[in-house]
Amino acid sequence: MKKIPIGIEDFSLMRQDDFLYIDKTDELKKLITNGQRYFLSRAKGFGKSVMLSALRAIFRGQSELFTGLASESFVKKFSEKPYPVIFFDLFHLDAENTHTFDESLNEIICNVYNEFEIQGKSTSTKSKLIYLFENVYKKFGYFVVLVDNYDKVIFDSLRDTKLLAHIYNGMKRFYSAIEGCNKYIKFLMITGEKSFERSGIFSTIYGISDISNKAEYQNIVGFTDIEIELAAKKSQISYDAYTKIVTDRRNAESCHNALAVLEMLDTEGASLSSVSQTYPQIYACINQGDALFLEAKNSKIYIDKSELLAITNTFLETDHKYICISRPRRFGKTISVNMLSAYYDITSNARETFNGLKFANNPSFTTYANKYIVIKLTIQTYLSLAHDIDKLIDLIKDEALLRNCSDWLQLKK
Repeated sequence: MKKIPIGIEDFSLMRQDDFLYIDKTDELKKLITNGQRYFLSRAKGFGKSVMLSALRAIFRGQSELFTGLASESFVKKFSEKPYPVIFFDLFHLDAENTHTFDESLNEIICNVYNEFEIQGKSTSTKSKLIYLFENVYKKFGYFVVLVDNYDKVIFDSLRDTKLLAHIYNGMKRFYSAIEGCNKYIKFLMITGEKSFERSGIFSTIYGISDISNKAEYQNIVGFTDIEIELAAKKSQISYDAYTKIVTDRRNAESCHNALAVLEMLDTEGASLSSVSQTYPQIYACINQGDALFLEAKNSKIYIDKSELLAITNTFLETDHKYICISRPRRFGKTISVNMLSAYYDITSNARETFNGLKFANNPSFTTYANKYIVIKLTIQTYLSLAHDIDKLIDLIKDEALLRNCSDWLQLKK
């Protein structure tokens, strides 16, 4: 009977201590073979950290960990010529204030300096990283960079605009250093819970492939129904219990939250219906830029609605900063949101984007143009839960997006 690896994200530990591991290494082989720069977003608990840990073991050539797995022969090639792996887990970045953020980011970088026995330089984050990359290359040759939990510190600081701007700009310098040393990097993988836009935090990294919604990598993390059946057999769960698991489920998604499945297996006969997750529940992007609004503005027919911005500007920096606009479908709400992003987004060029539109001549135009970090959220699955306001509130609370749930209760009334 295989032990259930609840709370274990280290691939090496899973393999060495005979924990349950569902073989995803053929997917990782395909990933390595097909490209060099990737981004993957999945909800918490799908197994992103385990995937990065397995990638780390592959590039290090730890072939003994892959005995009996699909990529066993593939990994042996790396055992002959392993690559150094620089791993940044940003989960522990501290978003309490600007000082703690800078200190914790510096500590993460210094830990990598120590791992590769490189004497550090007390300079800015960007120069410190570039110095690190250059010296790893000088000592070992081409290397691999893995970044986990890229977005956690961003979402931890949502309630403090000044802190968020500081962290956002700090992380842009972090990724700018990675791009500056691209010629030394054999493979790059970044993961997080939320999606991104190329004009946002990763705007300094070119040619990165977002595989989050690509069909060929749909099962690279998480558990499919077939994999749940295999895991049940390896865990010696009876057929009757397994039948209950796969039939007593409300959402027959193609891939399930890995942690939820493991917890279910750990409690034999438990139903997956209570833990099955639809992905994604919320699509979020940070600083989407002005491309989507420009597409609408430059289309064959565009009706100028830019004066909406004159209204929203009157709410900024007041106690009435929460605005709700409701209209039936196809009234142009999405275009309006994209227009708001194009105007307020620090990565956009509002003066150029709104040239020729009515609002460009408004006295408040320059006051707020490109002054803010913009986080755009698209709620995709909550509509079906609208009949259950308490459940809706709990889900949004989980995303740390709502300051005061009583606002929602009042809105419902």
